[in-house]
Amino acid sequence: MATPRKRSFGNSLKGIKQTAVSTLSIDNGKFSNLEGCPSHVNKLNIVGNSNLKSLKGLAPHLISLKIIGTPLQTMEYCNQNIHGTYHLEFNLLKSLVGMPKQCRELKIGFNQLENFIGAPEVVLGDFQCYHNPILSLEGFPKYAKRVIINNFMKDRELTR
Repeated sequence: MATPRKRSFGNSLKGIKQTAVSTLSIDNGKFSNLEGCPSHVNKLNIVGNSNLKSLKGLAPHLISLKIIGTPLQTMEYCNQNIHGTYHLEFNLLKSLVGMPKQCRELKIGFNQLENFIGAPEVVLGDFQCYHNPILSLEGFPKYAKRVIINNFMKDRELTR
């Protein structure tokens, strides 16, 4: 698989000619969705995209997804068959609906999550949730190898 160097993207990923990419890292993009993304990506890293609002067009074959510092609010259009790692930090996520039932790792710190509805039921590695205004544990994973929580509950009674 070819690995392109970081390049500047305008308002769209359309125009990427590769169909398979080992690592696609995009810093400070301006596109609102992932249409035009190659179909096979091992690692997709999106950091600081001020317009990303949808995962529409997300690669159907993906191992690792890192989205940091975007206005993304939902995991809609996430491929249910991607059981890889998810680092979804410093976004505006309000919903995890759309995620697969199992993944290797899930980090969802610094979002706007009030519950875990839509979260994977099984996290084979670390499940990290911190600094979210959680009001309910509904949807909390049934299994995680290691759970790391910190400053994530508005209501201390829920942690008891």
